[in-house]
Amino acid sequence: IVSFDLFPHDCRRPGMMRISDGSYFFGEFKEGKRHGVGVLISPNGVVYEGEFSDDMRDGCGCLWEHSGPAYFGNSIPARSFDHAS
Repeated sequence: IVSFDLFPHDCRRPGMMRISDGSYFFGEFKEGKRHGVGVLISPNGVVYEGEFSDDMRDGCGCLWEHSGPAYFGNSIPARSFDHAS
């Protein structure tokens, strides 16, 4: 995790993470977990832009597949992205 130490411990911090499956996350962290707004890019090119809570996709977001937007709203379905979160 790359982050800035300009924020109090309990606040969200911007950063970037490479996940063991080859996915990348760019966004906010809290206590070392994905928390807040971010972008998760899977190795197969599927992209989730939206909210995270306690290291999981949670809340409003948009799932982008190769053909374009696949889903927008709350509770993004896991299809095509199970391995990335």
